[in-house]
Amino acid sequence: MDYYETTYHIYLNDNCIRSNLSKAEFKKEITWMTNFLELTKLEKTAKLDYVQCEPPSRLMLEGSY
Repeated sequence: MDYYETTYHIYLNDNCIRSNLSKAEFKKEITWMTNFLELTKLEKTAKLDYVQCEPPSRLMLEGSY
């Protein structure tokens, strides 16, 4: 995964269950988790959420000395 890529964290009932996912990984995991909760009939009681983390700017990381 590129350091300058947006990452995602997935939370279930305010607990982080997957972190630092790329966009492709995030789409796969959030779909899987949503389907799992529907199949187990927990989608009404479980709170599935995510956070999108923007990458740091290149200027901050590649400062001059």
